[in-house]
Amino acid sequence: MADYSGEKFRLQLAIQTGTYVKDNYSDEPAILRPLLKCFAGIPLDKSKSSWLDVGIFPSYIGFESTQSFDNKTLTRSLLAENSPYYMTGVRLSHAAGKNLSMTWYLLTGWQRITPIKGNSLPSLGWQWTYRTADFSNLNWSFFAGSTQPDANRQWRFINNFYWQYERNNWFLTAGIDLGVEQQFKGSSRYHIRRSPVIIGGYQWNTHWRTALRIEKYSDPNEVIARSSSGLPVVNNGISFNIDYMPVRELICRAEWRSLQGKHPVFPTSNSSVNQINPITISVAWRWNSKF
Repeated sequence: MADYSGEKFRLQLAIQTGTYVKDNYSDEPAILRPLLKCFAGIPLDKSKSSWLDVGIFPSYIGFESTQSFDNKTLTRSLLAENSPYYMTGVRLSHAAGKNLSMTWYLLTGWQRITPIKGNSLPSLGWQWTYRTADFSNLNWSFFAGSTQPDANRQWRFINNFYWQYERNNWFLTAGIDLGVEQQFKGSSRYHIRRSPVIIGGYQWNTHWRTALRIEKYSDPNEVIARSSSGLPVVNNGISFNIDYMPVRELICRAEWRSLQGKHPVFPTSNSSVNQINPITISVAWRWNSKF
């Protein structure tokens, strides 16, 4: 990743490859798929408390990212897996003092680089984050837009709230996605999606950390999550992970996870089941260098 911030402008460029790109960027032009982040911005005041950026950004919805080092759990929550990982457009950010930051977005769509063909309207959004004096953050993110062309536009509205707290080596995150989408164009009736999650854990020392996650995902009308069996997606989950960091740049992680569905929505080699219990192991290395 290249990251530059100067007196007159800033920019970030990050390149990617792998199965994440194949799964999440299949609808984008091939030349744009390697772009994890690609944006440039200018400050709007001398104090650099306000910025105007244009390009591809990490998603502002939720508290998890694509970077393993940034997340308290090895796998990402059901909430994160069914919300955008990236957004494209224009954003205006402003730091209102030491505690409050506000960002407004004009976007090409819901996890889109190029707009959907036939959709003439941009999407809108904002993120407000308040950092309190007791080591906690309160966040509200909002999205309004459509994933359909004008001819059959169904409006989607998403509210994401989360609270994060860290003190004396303990950490806790509580979040929820509340989303609605019109059942059909012009409808006053909406399909509802809910996704609460709680993650708590303890940093034992500079090398060891553990975390427990409890979550639920309810999208019975398959607005975003669609199962291969065609059955409604209503799942509960629990996970426990152990992290070992021998040095600051290296993290070794192991996680047990159990996901239980109200219906058999998890595919296997020859059928679908309503419960899976995967064990995941990963090793991630981060290299930082300033030029």
